[in-house]
Amino acid sequence: MADLTKLKEITKELEELIYKQTDGFIRYNIAEPGECFGFNMYHTDEIALQRAFMMKGSYFEEHIHKDEKEILIVYKGKLEGKVDGKVRIIDTGDCEKVDKGIPHSWRALEDTWMIGITIPASGAYPYG
Repeated sequence: MADLTKLKEITKELEELIYKQTDGFIRYNIAEPGECFGFNMYHTDEIALQRAFMMKGSYFEEHIHKDEKEILIVYKGKLEGKVDGKVRIIDTGDCEKVDKGIPHSWRALEDTWMIGITIPASGAYPYG
């Protein structure tokens, strides 16, 4: 829990720095305890590309994207993914594709950095 407290202390400065150098800071709504944040690397109506960090133990509860396909690429760390009822480990170098309308959830088994791609990119995702 000390790591989470430390992370929250530096978040304000980190948000300002990331916002100045990118297309905006994103704080994802995830289940407690935990933290997940990122920023847009590229965003149009057709595609969104985000870089995100999930703290070990953080998780996205099961959800669907009714209009978007999602591709998740883990480039450092490890996630447990549950996609359409099937559980699998997504390790460094792995990716997972989720078609629109498919229930899925993610849990960080380690501190994890990933790239998220959504096609098309609605105005609501990943913000709402």
